[in-house]
Amino acid sequence: PPATMMYNGRSGPSMGNLSTGTSLPSAPARLGPRRRLTPADVDNDAFWSEFMKRPDARSAYAAQKRLQEKKRQWLEERQKIEERGEHRRRVAAALKEAPAEIKKLIAPIFHIRIVEDYLWQVLSQECHEEPAAFVDALRKNEKVKSELLNFRENFQAGGEGRMEDMERHMLAINKSIADEAARKIEVVPQKADIQTLKQLLEYAQQCKLEGNAKYREGLYEEALAIYSQADEAMKHWKVDGAMKNEKKWLTDSHLACLKNKSQAALSLELFQTALDAANAALELDVEDHKAWYRKLQAEKGLGKIKEAEESLLRLEDVAQWCPDRRNILKDCEAERKRLKVAKLKNKMNTQEMLGKAFEAGIFSIDRERELEEASRMLEAPPKAAATPKITGGAASTKALPSKAKLKPIEEPPPIERRIQLTA
Repeated sequence: PPATMMYNGRSGPSMGNLSTGTSLPSAPARLGPRRRLTPADVDNDAFWSEFMKRPDARSAYAAQKRLQEKKRQWLEERQKIEERGEHRRRVAAALKEAPAEIKKLIAPIFHIRIVEDYLWQVLSQECHEEPAAFVDALRKNEKVKSELLNFRENFQAGGEGRMEDMERHMLAINKSIADEAARKIEVVPQKADIQTLKQLLEYAQQCKLEGNAKYREGLYEEALAIYSQADEAMKHWKVDGAMKNEKKWLTDSHLACLKNKSQAALSLELFQTALDAANAALELDVEDHKAWYRKLQAEKGLGKIKEAEESLLRLEDVAQWCPDRRNILKDCEAERKRLKVAKLKNKMNTQEMLGKAFEAGIFSIDRERELEEASRMLEAPPKAAATPKITGGAASTKALPSKAKLKPIEEPPPIERRIQLTA
């Protein structure tokens, strides 16, 4: 029976090993009559292949795979917790030799996960798990000290909520760096034979049907994961140029998958993912009007109004050769109005921001000189106020300026309380 492949923690139909000829799950076939099981059937692959086509067997197998997947995820999570606990114990043991001021700095934030991970990184990677080197790094390494001070200040300012936001932000940055590095890796597709192409097309069709069903149910994340599985599988294969029909089948299937992936990403407001999928679809067919429309929507979502206007013009050119030209041009006209509104709104926001900046004097000519004077005043030592000498007598009192006379303190107005009774 086919295995289940994971994509971002979600299960979907398995691609199988195409190079070894492992078959993909195909459409449900017409069931034959039931017959009695014999001992020879246990080792018969044809019997088990026919048996797994039955609905009860497929549902039981799917339930068993879901249970195994939950168990695997639970074991992975438990292993991560145990590893984090072991790292915490090693860091705590290394901190025993640290001076008191370092302990006071770390103690209130030591339970925060991002702080634990950072301290373990310093201990394991920079100090090679040597306690003496770890203590020296905490005392003398300015980068480590500034990072710990930053953690402490953010914890005092916003508590654990602020630290969780910092952790999410750091994870997002790491993920974007990893995704960018993965995109730079060039995928060299392999030539697919007839059997492999058959399995690939069946798998892509199954992913399309399941993804469309999830999308109609409003499960956009699961639909995006399934479409991404099909895209990941098909971009690793190509068809020889002499096989024109087979090449067209693979291109059309991959094109439909990329357009569906872009639409699912737009529904989740993942505009960059939608833009990447639309660009990949246009590389397969530059005259596809749906791919141009997906690209237009993604660029508008990213705030790239100028690029969106260019995509709109290209969409109008492509629409001239489409059978549904009238409806497409009508949608283009409505989209042009939306782009004008978005462009005007962006311009108004920019003007408002610049107006506030001019009022604050950010772009003043003397701004740099004012900043230099302010910095000199802050760096200069405070001047002692001159205290006039009072020798006594009326003459000395009259000699004082009028500004030196103290004004009487005014009493604050009484507090008024207005109480209104309601029935």
